[in-house]
Amino acid sequence: MAQFFGDKLRYLRTQRGMVQTQLAHHLALATHTHISQLEAHKTTPSLHLIVRVALFFGVTIDYLIRDDIPIKTPTRSGNPQEDTGDSHWYLLGKKLRMLRRKRNLTQRDVAKAVGLAAQVHMSYLESGRKEPSIDLLLRIADFFGVSTDYLLRDDIPVTVAPPAQDAGS
Repeated sequence: MAQFFGDKLRYLRTQRGMVQTQLAHHLALATHTHISQLEAHKTTPSLHLIVRVALFFGVTIDYLIRDDIPIKTPTRSGNPQEDTGDSHWYLLGKKLRMLRRKRNLTQRDVAKAVGLAAQVHMSYLESGRKEPSIDLLLRIADFFGVSTDYLLRDDIPVTVAPPAQDAGS
């Protein structure tokens, strides 16, 4: 779960020939200290910052948070772009609701499948009132067979995998 985020951030930054101060400026961070701590694995990034980094470098969110994608093989997501605001959680909620309904599942069904103790958490996610943890976002993406980029970005088309079949079916 995003153990290599700091390494990937450093790789992308140095590939672009940037120092930490320049990157901090582009990401609207007050100082380079946060970048330094992220690269040293002393701080965990927020999901909002991960989205901003992905947009800035033109890489996928999956590349940044999935540890099975090698550091030196960034998955490109088109042209680098600026973050358009905090609409990610609203968009996530809309897409979660659509995916859930498409499979005729209740919020309780999805909550149980992704390891949440209560359905109310899904309700908050679907309404855009709650930001998921990185781990929860990955579990949701895996459950529905979509990328984290699809869940959080407006410019990613949906490719939904069919639901997994039980061995006894």
